[in-house]
This record gives sequence, structure tokens and C-alpha cells, in this order.
Amino acid sequence: MLNQPEMLEKATKEIDRVVGNNTTLLQESHIPKLHYLIACVREALRLHPVAPFNVPHVSTSDCTVAGYFIPKGSNVLLSRLGLGRNPTVWDQPLRFNPDRHLHEKRCDLSETDLRFISFTTGRRGCIGGELGTNMTVMLLGRLLQGFKWTIPEGMESIDLSTEESSMFKAKPLYAHAGPRLNPSLYFCIGEKQDLFVAAINNPYNAVEWALSEMLKQPEMLEKATKEIDRVVGNKTTLLQESHMHPSTSLPNRIPKRSSPPSPGDALQCPTSLYC
Repeated sequence: MLNQPEMLEKATKEIDRVVGNNTTLLQESHIPKLHYLIACVREALRLHPVAPFNVPHVSTSDCTVAGYFIPKGSNVLLSRLGLGRNPTVWDQPLRFNPDRHLHEKRCDLSETDLRFISFTTGRRGCIGGELGTNMTVMLLGRLLQGFKWTIPEGMESIDLSTEESSMFKAKPLYAHAGPRLNPSLYFCIGEKQDLFVAAINNPYNAVEWALSEMLKQPEMLEKATKEIDRVVGNKTTLLQESHMHPSTSLPNRIPKRSSPPSPGDALQCPTSLYC
């Protein structure tokens, strides 16, 4: 989108229109109305999948799919690249074009017709599809809402090359970001929320370390599991947000900035957002 500023501007205007002012951060309740922003994320998942292939599956019986006979016991690998860049399905498949998704007016990132793979589908589809949609759209949406993004001086465009051994960007993303909202939203005041709410890496890091430490002390793992079972109450319901009751709000625990950011500040942010 940085290489095609008109898309960046269109997505930002949509966010401004839906949220309605420059003193309120984008919320989960706004997501169903952000059709163009969701289309941008869907297009990114189509053109730049997180991996070249899906996890392997084994056929449990003889079957025919799209005219191809697949014997029982066959190993089946779906190419994420092949699906998302299939020229018989997508017009100009190597071009980033969010408009191709707009007619669907989707409110999520799932793709049940397997024209590309986001969270897979069927009985073994990802149970975190809704959470993944909300986290991804919220993060990108707040980045666009909170800052005016431009390519740094001296760079003609953003390098979109990928690593040889993966689908990740070969070079970190560096961009210039200037604040565009009310200054109070860029640091915590009273009960206001932090702009990114710990972004995306902190939760993963905390969970990884907590689980690693608890595995070394099984009695803690058992105690936490029993607490979850007691609170949820049965084995047919997944843990919900309503089951959690934090004793201390996050904003009260984050140190305040002494002054708001100045409009001339530049933000260089190596970005690694993988869904």
C-alpha cells in the first residue's frame, strides 16, 4: 500500500468515516463496516501467504476433486502460492488489487471456497479465525488511523522481495510515520487505552515464557488448568473473554510520556506481522 499511496489514502478515509472523529481509536465494533480495509488484508493473504504450502493431509478414502482421482492413503499438499496466484481464478494474479474482494463485502478473513488459504476451512479449520481477523484488522487499522505513512526520503519504493527459504520479507519494512490524531491518544492519560495495546508480539512472548516455565513445574500447570475448568464449567465450551476478570487495568500500569509526540517525529519500524 505504501507503493500505491492511493490505496493507503482510501483505507485511511474509510477508517476516518467509520470511526467518525480523531479522538477515538478504532474498535472491534467498527470492523464489520471496514470493507476496504478487510479487502486489503485479504489481498495481502492471497498474494503473500505465510507459507508456500499448507500442512499435509492424508486422504481417508478414494475421492475425486476437480476431476482428479485421489486414492485412499494419499498425502495431499495444497499450494498456498498456487491457489492465491492461480491465473484461471484471479485476473492479473501478481498485482496487489484489494478491489477484487469488495463485491463480497466480507467481514472476516476466512476463505471457504479455497481460492486462497487464510485460516483453512472444514472440520479441521483454524478455530482462531475470528480472533486472527480481529487482531490483524485492528492492528493494521490502528496503524493507518494513528499515522500518516510515507516512504522515507531517498527510497523510491518499498522492496517487496521475499526470503529464499520462506515467504517472509527479505528486508525489514522502514517507513516514515507522522501523527495524525489528537496527541492525547499517543500516550496514556487516565483511563485512555494505549494505541496498540501491546501490539502483537508481547502476548506471544508472554505466553511462550509462561508455558515454558509452567512445564518445568507441572503443579503450576495443573493448578492453572483446574482453575480454567472450574471457571468455564464444562468441556464443551472454550474459554471466553467473559471468563477473565483483570484486577488492574492495563493503562494504569503503563508509564506516562512526559510530552506528546511532535508532528516532525519519524518512526522507523521493522515490521513482522504474520497471520
